[in-house]
Amino acid sequence: MDNFLPHQNQKISRYKAIDLLGYFQAIEKQIKRFEVKTGFNELDKYLSGGLHEGLYVLGAISSLGKTTFALQLADQIAIRHQDVIFFSLETSRYELMAKSISRYTYELNRLARTEDGKNLLAKDLQQILDSQRYTSYSSHEKQTITDAITEYKKIASHIFICDGGDSYKRISANSIREIVEEHIQVTGQKPVVFVDYLQILAPVDIHITDKQSIDINIFEFKKMSRDFGIPIFVVSSFNRNNYDEPVSMNSFKESGAIEYSSDVLFGLQYFGMDYEENELPIERSRRLRELLKANIEKKCNKTPIQIELKCLKNRNGCQFALPFQVMPAYSHFEFKNIYDDTNLYGSNYKIQKF
Repeated sequence: MDNFLPHQNQKISRYKAIDLLGYFQAIEKQIKRFEVKTGFNELDKYLSGGLHEGLYVLGAISSLGKTTFALQLADQIAIRHQDVIFFSLETSRYELMAKSISRYTYELNRLARTEDGKNLLAKDLQQILDSQRYTSYSSHEKQTITDAITEYKKIASHIFICDGGDSYKRISANSIREIVEEHIQVTGQKPVVFVDYLQILAPVDIHITDKQSIDINIFEFKKMSRDFGIPIFVVSSFNRNNYDEPVSMNSFKESGAIEYSSDVLFGLQYFGMDYEENELPIERSRRLRELLKANIEKKCNKTPIQIELKCLKNRNGCQFALPFQVMPAYSHFEFKNIYDDTNLYGSNYKIQKF
Protein backbone atom coordinates (compact mmCIF):
# COMPACT_ATOMS: atom_id res chain seq x y z
CA MET A 1 0.00 0.00 0.00
CA ASP A 2 2.87 2.37 0.83
CA ASN A 3 4.29 1.88 -2.67
CA PHE A 4 0.91 2.65 -4.22
CA LEU A 5 0.20 5.98 -2.51
CA PRO A 6 2.90 8.15 -4.17
CA HIS A 7 1.78 6.99 -7.61
CA GLN A 8 -1.83 7.62 -6.66
CA ASN A 9 -1.00 11.15 -5.46
CA GLN A 10 0.83 11.99 -8.67
CA LYS A 11 -2.07 10.74 -10.74
CA ILE A 12 -4.72 12.84 -9.00
CA SER A 13 -2.62 15.96 -8.41
CA ARG A 14 -3.64 17.42 -11.77
CA TYR A 15 -7.18 17.75 -10.39
CA LYS A 16 -6.22 19.62 -7.20
CA ALA A 17 -6.89 23.36 -7.31
CA ILE A 18 -3.85 24.08 -5.14
CA ASP A 19 -1.63 22.56 -7.84
CA LEU A 20 -3.26 24.65 -10.58
CA LEU A 21 -2.76 28.09 -9.02
CA GLY A 22 0.45 28.64 -10.95
CA TYR A 23 -1.63 29.40 -14.03
CA PHE A 24 -3.03 32.54 -12.40
CA GLN A 25 0.20 33.58 -10.74
CA ALA A 26 1.82 33.78 -14.19
CA ILE A 27 -1.30 34.67 -16.16
CA GLU A 28 0.46 37.39 -18.16
CA LYS A 29 2.58 34.61 -19.71
CA GLN A 30 -0.39 32.54 -20.84
CA ILE A 31 -1.54 32.39 -24.45
CA LYS A 32 -3.89 35.27 -25.26
CA ARG A 33 -7.52 34.14 -25.25
CA PHE A 34 -9.58 34.51 -28.41
CA GLU A 35 -11.58 37.72 -28.83
CA VAL A 36 -12.96 39.37 -31.96
CA LYS A 37 -15.32 42.31 -32.43
CA THR A 38 -18.69 41.60 -34.06
CA GLY A 39 -18.95 45.02 -35.72
CA PHE A 40 -22.00 45.91 -33.61
CA ASN A 41 -20.66 48.08 -30.79
CA GLU A 42 -23.65 47.61 -28.47
CA LEU A 43 -23.51 43.84 -28.91
CA ASP A 44 -19.77 43.78 -28.19
CA LYS A 45 -20.39 45.79 -25.03
CA TYR A 46 -22.73 43.16 -23.59
CA LEU A 47 -20.49 40.28 -24.75
CA SER A 48 -17.49 41.62 -22.80
CA GLY A 49 -15.72 42.86 -25.90
CA GLY A 50 -16.95 40.54 -28.65
CA LEU A 51 -16.95 36.84 -29.46
CA HIS A 52 -14.73 34.56 -27.38
CA GLU A 53 -13.97 30.87 -27.24
CA GLY A 54 -17.29 29.09 -26.77
CA LEU A 55 -20.58 28.00 -28.31
CA TYR A 56 -23.03 30.64 -29.53
CA VAL A 57 -26.50 29.62 -30.72
CA LEU A 58 -28.96 31.85 -32.60
CA GLY A 59 -32.58 30.77 -33.05
CA ALA A 60 -35.62 32.25 -34.78
CA ILE A 61 -38.69 31.33 -36.78
CA SER A 62 -38.37 30.82 -40.53
CA SER A 63 -37.59 33.86 -42.74
CA LEU A 64 -36.82 36.21 -39.85
CA GLY A 65 -33.20 36.80 -40.81
CA LYS A 66 -31.11 34.16 -39.03
CA THR A 67 -28.81 33.57 -42.00
CA THR A 68 -28.70 37.28 -42.83
CA PHE A 69 -27.64 38.23 -39.30
CA ALA A 70 -25.04 35.45 -39.08
CA LEU A 71 -23.63 36.36 -42.50
CA GLN A 72 -23.36 40.05 -41.61
CA LEU A 73 -21.55 39.12 -38.41
CA ALA A 74 -19.17 36.95 -40.45
CA ASP A 75 -18.47 39.78 -42.91
CA GLN A 76 -17.93 42.33 -40.13
CA ILE A 77 -15.52 39.96 -38.41
CA ALA A 78 -13.62 39.26 -41.64
CA ILE A 79 -13.03 42.96 -42.28
CA ARG A 80 -10.81 42.86 -39.18
CA HIS A 81 -8.53 40.38 -40.99
CA GLN A 82 -9.94 37.49 -38.97
CA ASP A 83 -10.58 34.25 -40.88
CA VAL A 84 -14.18 33.02 -40.93
CA ILE A 85 -15.49 29.65 -42.13
CA PHE A 86 -19.19 29.74 -42.99
CA PHE A 87 -20.79 26.30 -43.31
CA SER A 88 -24.00 26.74 -45.31
CA LEU A 89 -26.26 23.71 -45.47
CA GLU A 90 -29.14 25.40 -47.29
CA THR A 91 -27.82 28.35 -49.30
CA SER A 92 -25.19 28.15 -52.04
CA ARG A 93 -21.91 30.04 -51.70
CA TYR A 94 -22.81 32.31 -54.63
CA GLU A 95 -26.15 33.20 -53.06
CA LEU A 96 -24.41 34.04 -49.79
CA MET A 97 -21.88 36.22 -51.60
CA ALA A 98 -24.73 37.91 -53.49
CA LYS A 99 -26.44 38.68 -50.15
CA SER A 100 -23.26 40.36 -48.94
CA ILE A 101 -22.84 42.32 -52.18
CA SER A 102 -26.50 43.35 -51.97
CA ARG A 103 -25.86 44.71 -48.47
CA TYR A 104 -22.96 46.77 -49.80
CA THR A 105 -25.11 48.22 -52.61
CA TYR A 106 -27.50 49.43 -49.92
CA GLU A 107 -24.81 50.77 -47.58
CA LEU A 108 -23.09 52.65 -50.40
CA ASN A 109 -26.33 54.23 -51.60
CA ARG A 110 -28.62 54.43 -48.59
CA LEU A 111 -29.25 58.13 -49.23
CA ALA A 112 -30.21 57.63 -52.88
CA ARG A 113 -34.00 57.81 -52.73
CA THR A 114 -36.76 58.58 -55.19
CA GLU A 115 -39.87 60.55 -54.23
CA ASP A 116 -41.67 57.39 -53.13
CA GLY A 117 -38.79 56.44 -50.84
CA LYS A 118 -37.39 53.64 -53.03
CA ASN A 119 -33.69 53.04 -53.41
CA LEU A 120 -33.24 52.26 -57.09
CA LEU A 121 -29.48 51.84 -56.94
CA ALA A 122 -29.47 49.24 -54.16
CA LYS A 123 -30.03 45.72 -55.52
CA ASP A 124 -31.42 42.62 -53.87
CA LEU A 125 -29.98 39.13 -54.27
CA GLN A 126 -32.01 38.21 -57.37
CA GLN A 127 -31.24 41.53 -59.04
CA ILE A 128 -27.55 40.80 -58.64
CA LEU A 129 -27.65 37.17 -59.80
CA ASP A 130 -30.04 37.62 -62.75
CA SER A 131 -27.95 38.20 -65.88
CA GLN A 132 -30.97 39.23 -67.96
CA ARG A 133 -31.81 42.07 -65.57
CA TYR A 134 -28.20 43.18 -65.50
CA THR A 135 -28.22 44.05 -69.20
CA SER A 136 -31.06 46.53 -68.66
CA TYR A 137 -29.44 48.40 -65.75
CA SER A 138 -28.34 52.00 -66.12
CA SER A 139 -24.68 52.91 -65.93
CA HIS A 140 -25.26 54.17 -62.36
CA GLU A 141 -26.82 50.85 -61.33
CA LYS A 142 -23.99 48.84 -62.88
CA GLN A 143 -21.43 51.06 -61.17
CA THR A 144 -23.16 50.49 -57.83
CA ILE A 145 -22.76 46.74 -58.21
CA THR A 146 -19.13 47.17 -59.27
CA ASP A 147 -18.44 49.35 -56.23
CA ALA A 148 -20.14 46.80 -53.95
CA ILE A 149 -17.99 44.00 -55.36
CA THR A 150 -14.92 46.15 -54.71
CA GLU A 151 -16.01 46.51 -51.07
CA TYR A 152 -16.56 42.75 -50.80
CA LYS A 153 -13.04 42.11 -52.10
CA LYS A 154 -11.73 43.76 -48.92
CA ILE A 155 -13.03 40.84 -46.84
CA ALA A 156 -13.13 38.01 -49.39
CA SER A 157 -9.64 36.71 -48.62
CA HIS A 158 -10.74 36.00 -45.04
CA ILE A 159 -14.12 34.42 -45.89
CA PHE A 160 -14.27 30.67 -46.53
CA ILE A 161 -17.69 29.32 -47.57
CA CYS A 162 -18.40 25.60 -47.46
CA ASP A 163 -21.83 24.70 -48.87
CA GLY A 164 -21.24 21.00 -49.42
CA GLY A 165 -21.17 21.51 -53.17
CA ASP A 166 -17.73 19.95 -53.45
CA SER A 167 -18.82 16.66 -51.91
CA TYR A 168 -21.56 14.10 -52.45
CA LYS A 169 -21.92 13.83 -48.67
CA ARG A 170 -23.94 16.14 -46.44
CA ILE A 171 -21.99 18.32 -44.07
CA SER A 172 -21.67 16.76 -40.63
CA ALA A 173 -20.17 17.84 -37.32
CA ASN A 174 -17.24 15.49 -37.99
CA SER A 175 -16.55 16.99 -41.43
CA ILE A 176 -16.70 20.49 -39.91
CA ARG A 177 -14.09 19.46 -37.33
CA GLU A 178 -11.84 18.07 -40.09
CA ILE A 179 -12.10 21.26 -42.18
CA VAL A 180 -11.43 23.53 -39.20
CA GLU A 181 -8.42 21.44 -38.17
CA GLU A 182 -7.05 21.51 -41.71
CA HIS A 183 -7.58 25.29 -41.93
CA ILE A 184 -5.57 25.86 -38.75
CA GLN A 185 -2.78 23.55 -39.92
CA VAL A 186 -2.52 25.13 -43.39
CA THR A 187 -3.00 28.83 -42.52
CA GLY A 188 -1.85 28.96 -38.91
CA GLN A 189 -4.99 30.99 -38.18
CA LYS A 190 -7.84 30.09 -35.83
CA PRO A 191 -11.15 30.81 -37.62
CA VAL A 192 -14.51 31.91 -36.29
CA VAL A 193 -16.93 29.16 -37.37
CA PHE A 194 -20.55 29.68 -38.45
CA VAL A 195 -22.93 26.75 -39.01
CA ASP A 196 -26.20 27.43 -40.84
CA TYR A 197 -28.08 25.52 -39.70
CA LEU A 198 -28.26 22.88 -36.95
CA GLN A 199 -31.39 20.94 -37.92
CA ILE A 200 -30.14 19.94 -41.39
CA LEU A 201 -26.70 18.70 -40.45
CA ALA A 202 -26.10 15.12 -41.51
CA PRO A 203 -27.46 12.79 -38.79
CA VAL A 204 -24.91 11.22 -36.48
CA ASP A 205 -26.66 7.86 -36.84
CA ILE A 206 -29.69 7.06 -38.99
CA HIS A 207 -31.04 4.85 -36.19
CA ILE A 208 -31.41 7.63 -33.60
CA THR A 209 -34.06 10.34 -33.30
CA ASP A 210 -33.64 13.89 -34.59
CA LYS A 211 -33.50 15.16 -31.01
CA GLN A 212 -30.74 12.74 -30.11
CA SER A 213 -28.80 13.72 -33.23
CA ILE A 214 -29.14 17.44 -32.43
CA ASP A 215 -27.99 16.85 -28.86
CA ILE A 216 -24.90 14.93 -30.02
CA ASN A 217 -24.03 17.64 -32.59
CA ILE A 218 -24.39 20.39 -29.99
CA PHE A 219 -22.10 18.52 -27.60
CA GLU A 220 -19.59 18.07 -30.44
CA PHE A 221 -19.64 21.80 -31.29
CA LYS A 222 -19.14 22.65 -27.64
CA LYS A 223 -16.16 20.29 -27.46
CA MET A 224 -14.82 21.66 -30.75
CA SER A 225 -14.90 25.24 -29.44
CA ARG A 226 -12.79 24.15 -26.47
CA ASP A 227 -10.40 21.92 -28.41
CA PHE A 228 -9.57 24.68 -30.92
CA GLY A 229 -10.12 27.66 -28.58
CA ILE A 230 -12.51 29.41 -31.00
CA PRO A 231 -16.05 30.78 -31.16
CA ILE A 232 -18.55 28.52 -32.93
CA PHE A 233 -21.78 30.26 -33.95
CA VAL A 234 -24.63 27.85 -34.73
CA VAL A 235 -27.98 28.85 -36.29
CA SER A 236 -31.07 26.95 -35.15
CA SER A 237 -34.68 26.89 -36.32
CA PHE A 238 -37.82 26.90 -34.15
CA ASN A 239 -40.83 24.69 -34.59
CA ARG A 240 -44.18 26.20 -35.59
CA ASN A 241 -45.48 26.11 -32.01
CA ASN A 242 -43.21 29.09 -31.32
CA TYR A 243 -44.43 31.32 -34.16
CA ASP A 244 -46.97 33.13 -31.96
CA GLU A 245 -44.88 33.25 -28.79
CA PRO A 246 -42.09 35.54 -27.63
CA VAL A 247 -38.60 34.10 -27.91
CA SER A 248 -37.70 32.18 -24.74
CA MET A 249 -35.85 29.10 -23.55
CA ASN A 250 -38.97 27.12 -24.45
CA SER A 251 -38.29 27.90 -28.10
CA PHE A 252 -35.29 25.54 -27.92
CA LYS A 253 -37.01 22.74 -25.99
CA GLU A 254 -36.71 20.25 -28.85
CA SER A 255 -33.14 19.90 -27.62
CA GLY A 256 -32.22 20.36 -24.00
CA ALA A 257 -28.56 20.30 -25.04
CA ILE A 258 -28.91 23.71 -26.74
CA GLU A 259 -30.06 25.35 -23.53
CA TYR A 260 -27.49 23.67 -21.28
CA SER A 261 -24.41 23.50 -23.53
CA SER A 262 -24.48 26.91 -25.19
CA ASP A 263 -22.35 29.64 -23.65
CA VAL A 264 -24.50 32.34 -25.24
CA LEU A 265 -28.03 31.74 -26.48
CA PHE A 266 -29.72 34.27 -28.79
CA GLY A 267 -33.21 34.54 -30.22
CA LEU A 268 -34.52 36.86 -32.92
CA GLN A 269 -38.11 38.09 -32.93
CA TYR A 270 -40.24 40.83 -34.47
CA PHE A 271 -40.49 43.85 -32.22
CA GLY A 272 -43.89 43.64 -30.51
CA MET A 273 -43.96 39.87 -29.90
CA ASP A 274 -43.70 40.17 -26.12
CA TYR A 275 -46.82 39.97 -23.98
CA GLU A 276 -48.41 43.26 -23.01
CA GLU A 277 -49.72 43.92 -19.52
CA ASN A 278 -53.40 43.03 -19.01
CA GLU A 279 -53.77 42.03 -22.68
CA LEU A 280 -56.52 39.49 -23.32
CA PRO A 281 -55.72 36.44 -25.52
CA ILE A 282 -58.13 37.57 -28.25
CA GLU A 283 -56.56 41.05 -28.23
CA ARG A 284 -53.06 39.58 -28.47
CA SER A 285 -54.08 37.30 -31.33
CA ARG A 286 -55.51 40.25 -33.26
CA ARG A 287 -52.47 42.42 -32.56
CA LEU A 288 -50.03 39.72 -33.70
CA ARG A 289 -51.97 39.16 -36.94
CA GLU A 290 -51.73 42.87 -37.67
CA LEU A 291 -48.04 42.93 -36.72
CA LEU A 292 -47.15 40.03 -39.02
CA LYS A 293 -49.24 41.45 -41.87
CA ALA A 294 -47.54 44.84 -41.52
CA ASN A 295 -44.06 43.27 -41.57
CA ILE A 296 -44.87 41.19 -44.64
CA GLU A 297 -46.00 44.35 -46.44
CA LYS A 298 -42.82 46.16 -45.40
CA LYS A 299 -40.69 43.32 -46.77
CA CYS A 300 -42.56 43.41 -50.07
CA ASN A 301 -42.18 47.20 -50.27
CA LYS A 302 -38.47 47.00 -49.42
CA THR A 303 -38.88 49.17 -46.32
CA PRO A 304 -37.32 48.61 -42.86
CA ILE A 305 -38.73 46.31 -40.19
CA GLN A 306 -37.90 46.24 -36.48
CA ILE A 307 -36.27 43.15 -34.99
CA GLU A 308 -35.12 42.36 -31.45
CA LEU A 309 -32.08 40.27 -30.62
CA LYS A 310 -32.66 38.69 -27.23
CA CYS A 311 -29.84 37.13 -25.27
CA LEU A 312 -31.56 34.41 -23.27
CA LYS A 313 -28.40 33.02 -21.73
CA ASN A 314 -24.98 34.56 -21.24
CA ARG A 315 -22.76 32.30 -19.21
CA ASN A 316 -20.29 35.05 -18.35
CA GLY A 317 -22.50 38.12 -18.42
CA CYS A 318 -26.01 39.52 -18.24
CA GLN A 319 -29.04 38.80 -20.37
CA PHE A 320 -30.17 41.61 -22.62
CA ALA A 321 -32.27 42.64 -25.62
CA LEU A 322 -31.03 44.85 -28.45
CA PRO A 323 -33.15 46.51 -31.17
CA PHE A 324 -32.23 46.41 -34.85
CA GLN A 325 -33.65 48.04 -37.93
CA VAL A 326 -33.52 45.52 -40.76
CA MET A 327 -33.76 45.89 -44.52
CA PRO A 328 -34.63 42.31 -45.53
CA ALA A 329 -34.43 43.04 -49.24
CA TYR A 330 -30.78 44.07 -48.91
CA SER A 331 -29.71 41.69 -46.10
CA HIS A 332 -28.85 44.58 -43.81
CA PHE A 333 -29.01 44.78 -40.00
CA GLU A 334 -28.36 48.07 -38.23
CA PHE A 335 -28.50 48.76 -34.50
CA LYS A 336 -31.19 51.37 -33.86
CA ASN A 337 -32.45 52.19 -30.39
CA ILE A 338 -36.15 52.23 -31.27
CA TYR A 339 -36.94 51.64 -27.60
CA ASP A 340 -36.33 55.35 -27.03
CA ASP A 341 -38.52 56.48 -29.94
CA THR A 342 -41.56 57.60 -27.96
CA ASN A 343 -43.44 58.50 -31.13
CA LEU A 344 -43.47 54.88 -32.18
CA TYR A 345 -43.26 52.72 -29.10
CA GLY A 346 -44.12 54.76 -26.04
CA SER A 347 -41.83 55.69 -23.17
CA ASN A 348 -41.48 52.36 -21.36
CA TYR A 349 -38.84 50.77 -23.59
CA LYS A 350 -35.08 50.89 -23.30
CA ILE A 351 -32.17 48.55 -23.96
CA GLN A 352 -33.16 45.79 -21.62
CA LYS A 353 -31.25 43.72 -19.12
CA PHE A 354 -33.25 40.83 -17.75
